[in-house]
Amino acid sequence: MEYAKLIEKIISDKYYLSFCKKVCGKNDIYQDLYQHVILTVLELPKEKLLEINKGNLKGYITRIIYISANSKTSPFFLQNYDHAASSEAVMRDIPEEEPLTDDFEIRQKVYNSTLKTEERIYQQNGEFAFQVNLFKIWIKEGSYLKTAKKTKIPYPTVRYNVSNFIKKINENLNNNNH
Repeated sequence: MEYAKLIEKIISDKYYLSFCKKVCGKNDIYQDLYQHVILTVLELPKEKLLEINKGNLKGYITRIIYISANSKTSPFFLQNYDHAASSEAVMRDIPEEEPLTDDFEIRQKVYNSTLKTEERIYQQNGEFAFQVNLFKIWIKEGSYLKTAKKTKIPYPTVRYNVSNFIKKINENLNNNNH
């Protein structure tokens, strides 16, 4: 089959558009996905596309659709999906850790005692403002997961930054005690 007819056949096949719609679910981004896939196919070298046509072209294009929509590293996914929403999907798979404590007053005391000193130190040189603010929210929420959901910051980022801030507090307290 000649290249131009093959391209025409691919574009006129409604299966690909319906599969894009199925993969995207209720999301109306399926038309963008379809255009992305057609551009991806058109960017393939002519010889390669003709060779794929001898095998399983429909399976190949279907795989491009699925990977483009679902791979967190695909250019289409990175460009089109709300990353806060995708981090919520990742967070569903993470078990809730034990809260700092259920007693809000104790959490408030910890918050006040550590931040009075540390916030002053870190705000003086302008560093760690993000970690200070995230730590404040974490103290109020009582867990990394609740903090991630409230801030819409991915769970691993919350855990990493709060943990690092706590380490810095401990280091500073140890240095002041010696």
